[in-house]
Amino acid sequence: MSQLKSYDLVGVKEQVHDAISSISPSATPFLTLTKSEKIHNTTFSFLEDSLRNSNGGNALLEGADATFTAVGQPTTRTNNTQIIGESFTVSGTSDVVSVYGKAKQTALKMLCAA
Repeated sequence: MSQLKSYDLVGVKEQVHDAISSISPSATPFLTLTKSEKIHNTTFSFLEDSLRNSNGGNALLEGADATFTAVGQPTTRTNNTQIIGESFTVSGTSDVVSVYGKAKQTALKMLCAA
C-alpha cells in the first residue's frame, strides 16, 4: 500500500516564525518564559539575533563626534519537527493473569519504559 507522506508533497507553504529570537535567553527572561508556537509544517524557519554588547564602549564625551557601529542582521535558522512514538504488544493472557502489584500489564507498560 502506497502512502502519501508530507515530505513528498509539492507546494507546501514555507513556515517562518514571525518574531526574532535571542540566542542569549538569560538576557531576555520574558522570551524564555513565553509559550511555544503551534506550527503547521514539518519544516519551519525563524530568525535569531543577539543583543548588542553593552560594555560601555559607546559612551561619548560632551561635544565629541559620534562613531558609527556596524549593524548586524538576524540569522535565519531552520528546524524540523519530529514524531515521537513507541509501540508494544501485550498478549491478552498476560492482561488477565493475576500478578502482584498491578492490575493489567498493558496499563503498566503504558506508564513504564521497561
